[in-house]
Amino acid sequence: MNHPCHRTLLAYGTATLVLLGSTPAFAQTTRLVSASNAGQISNLSGTNPGLSGDGRSVVFLDSSSNLVSGDTNGKADIFLKDTQTGAIVRLSVSNTGAQSDADSNNPHITANGRYVVFDSKATNLITGDTNLKRDCFLLDRQIGTLQRVSLGNNGAQGNGDSLLPFVSEDGRAVTFCSNATNLTSAGGNGKFAVYVRDLQLQTTVCVSNGTGGGVANGNSFAQGITPDGRFVTFSSIATNLVPNDTNGQEDAFLYDRTLLSLERVSVATNGAGGDGTSGSDGVFASSDGRYVYFGSTSSNLDPLSSAEFNLCYLRDRATQTTRLVSLGARGETPDSDLYPSSLSPDARLIAFDGFASNLVPNDTPETPDAFLRDLLTGRNYLLSATTAGTPGGGESALPVISANGKFAAFRSSSASLVSGVTDNTPRIYVRGALFSTVSGTLNFGTPTSAPQDFRFTVRSGSTDLYTLTQPVSPNGNFSLLVEAGDLTLHLKSSRTLGKNVSLDTRNGDVALGAIGVKLGDINGDNAVDFGDLSAMLQVYNALIDNPLYATNPLADLNLDGGIDFGDLSALLQNYNAFGDD
Repeated sequence: MNHPCHRTLLAYGTATLVLLGSTPAFAQTTRLVSASNAGQISNLSGTNPGLSGDGRSVVFLDSSSNLVSGDTNGKADIFLKDTQTGAIVRLSVSNTGAQSDADSNNPHITANGRYVVFDSKATNLITGDTNLKRDCFLLDRQIGTLQRVSLGNNGAQGNGDSLLPFVSEDGRAVTFCSNATNLTSAGGNGKFAVYVRDLQLQTTVCVSNGTGGGVANGNSFAQGITPDGRFVTFSSIATNLVPNDTNGQEDAFLYDRTLLSLERVSVATNGAGGDGTSGSDGVFASSDGRYVYFGSTSSNLDPLSSAEFNLCYLRDRATQTTRLVSLGARGETPDSDLYPSSLSPDARLIAFDGFASNLVPNDTPETPDAFLRDLLTGRNYLLSATTAGTPGGGESALPVISANGKFAAFRSSSASLVSGVTDNTPRIYVRGALFSTVSGTLNFGTPTSAPQDFRFTVRSGSTDLYTLTQPVSPNGNFSLLVEAGDLTLHLKSSRTLGKNVSLDTRNGDVALGAIGVKLGDINGDNAVDFGDLSAMLQVYNALIDNPLYATNPLADLNLDGGIDFGDLSALLQNYNAFGDD
């Protein structure tokens, strides 16, 4: 996922997770992306990173001349770095390999790594580019072809500038903004509007129209598109896109291409429009379009909002609620500006940058840092640090999260993040693995459907870091995204004894295999004893439609809808056992 770059960027940073509270030892590494195949460090600045879903491919903008051989155009180009092989290629070249004759900007890569879009003022990337305007391009890395996508319905070149492209996962739908007046039959008024180009149907549609289909009366800027191409996010200062937009501020919007509906999302839970600017720093939707993440200077979106600072918010379109999500270490309002830059597909992880100093321990407000927050656990992580965990100093910004949540890329002007970098030139870095997937199968020792209320508590030493409540399949399979560290996983449900499992997630994903879990703890005292047996006998032979069953459904250990010999057998099998073995 990528950061829209029409705001004035701060500076750049690296990645290391510095945890709140107890800090496990990490095997995460901070690596320099802005380097040639031979490891030569970039000689000019880079910015606007984007990541493939697995974190392997990093796209970015760079003005350097020493990243690839033959780079003599003196222009800002789009590059892609393979973080596994170290190979780097320049993408903003023509289909014949010719260098671009003007600057390019705003790269975005799909999660599968196949498609990359960017905008460019170059006139020689494709044949027939004679409009002398900034255009949007799509590169199919699998086929190796580049095409211009900021075209009208009749294939005409735009007569204005087109920029900020984003592409769906299948490469079919590309959204961008343009001040061209000839992309649709309705034309335009010279202000920037947001369009979607369907490359299969060869159609271009404006999605930032005013009510009744009229032209918007203010500029709108493309901010993103969901992987399936259904939802488009953008910001706009127009006041005629939706009814009752009377706040006179830039707002964040989401357009549903299936329902053909437009919704303002930068509103409070009570429906009031924000009283400050919203969306100019980015508007990001979860893959299903339910959650929208944006920044705002508004003071009325959440009780913790501040009239002083730009902060980050999450809108839940299903519950029609808005909450502040860029919070301090204790859940308090940040003490300075924070700007949103990335949202994971499931809306669990958010990335942002800024000057706030109360997010993680030992942070200082002198320079902006890059951060990640886990909304499921409420934990903040400092990304702009060295592999050893030392804050990098310098200015760090624009962190983006890979779709699997395991890697982050960002830019930094720090001279201390990796060895060999000795100046404060902004460069791109990647940090990971931030999280690992932990999977396993719970074995109950008796035929049963797995209890669905399992709590997985992640511990470091004797300290509980957080608890995850995750679905467990009927056959006992589970999968968790857990931060990297030397940890303990404690498993407990309302029918089982607690179980501790050692967990080292510092070196990648962990497959735990079968984990024996003992049934029978009905009264929740972490032992299977007479108290549990007595509780079962009081409701013995009750079926699920019997009121007696409802008095203690936990006695139905095997979840077969009745409290019978099968449950008694399971309890006696573990009688006198204690939990947390």
